[in-house]
This record gives sequence, structure tokens and C-alpha cells, in this order.
Amino acid sequence: MAVYLIGGGEQIYTYIQVNKPSIGIVQKKPEYTNIEPGLGIFSAKYINRYEEIKIDESTLEYLVVSEKMKVLNFIY
Repeated sequence: MAVYLIGGGEQIYTYIQVNKPSIGIVQKKPEYTNIEPGLGIFSAKYINRYEEIKIDESTLEYLVVSEKMKVLNFIY
């Protein structure tokens, strides 16, 4: 089994936080950009693949279906 570790720069995190669904009545979102002049985000992306990772079935199931791990988006 291969495991991919994918990450992004702080700018991507900020963009995601700014664009989360609203809880309140106000639905207008501020525009987030870190490009001057213009709109958009400039950031980094990191992908690393680890080969031959041995994970037993119960651990794999926990990673995929556990509520605690759901935010990490494990896919089997």
C-alpha cells in the first residue's frame, strides 16, 4: 500500500478558513487574495508518496470511518 502526504502553504489554509460556510445570517464573504494587484492566491503545494506502508485492516478501517479522522480525508 502507498500513502500520499499532501500539504499546502499557509495561504491555502487562510483561504479555506475565510471561505468556510457561515453559521450566522450574514452570507457575504470577503474576497481573499495575496496577489497585488489582482485576485487569487499564490502558495505552495507538497506531495510525497511513501511506498510499502503496512497497515492492518482494523487500523485502516479506523482511519477511513472514524469521526475523529474524517477531517483528514483518508481514502481507501
